[in-house]
Amino acid sequence: MYLRAGNAFINSESGFIPSHLWFILSDPAKDSEHVLIVNATSAFHGRDVDSSCILKPGEHPFIRHESYIFYDGTRQTTSQKLKEGFEAEMLRFQESVSDELLLRMRTGLMQSSHTEERYKALLRAQGLVP
Repeated sequence: MYLRAGNAFINSESGFIPSHLWFILSDPAKDSEHVLIVNATSAFHGRDVDSSCILKPGEHPFIRHESYIFYDGTRQTTSQKLKEGFEAEMLRFQESVSDELLLRMRTGLMQSSHTEERYKALLRAQGLVP
């Protein structure tokens, strides 16, 4: 199983964890022990929305209404843990994002006040952002 930056997947709903669309922002080929993932969350009226990266319907086949990247929920995992999730059918691949959208998501991560500095440092260390 080949994981790369821009891969998209959905997690199965379990317990208190709702299903979301996730994206790999880092490059697992450069560092399989530090894989950065973010999820898209619906932008409902009245919700405090991080406008660093807004997704419009059609920018990804799964996005049906305005959403945003929830940088406060950024997670670091490993390629091995992701692969185990796919093998256990807890994660399901979706269509990967375009290079343009991947760049927007990375730029948003760097600009968002909701992103932990360690996640920004990880993308810098991989040479994916200035």
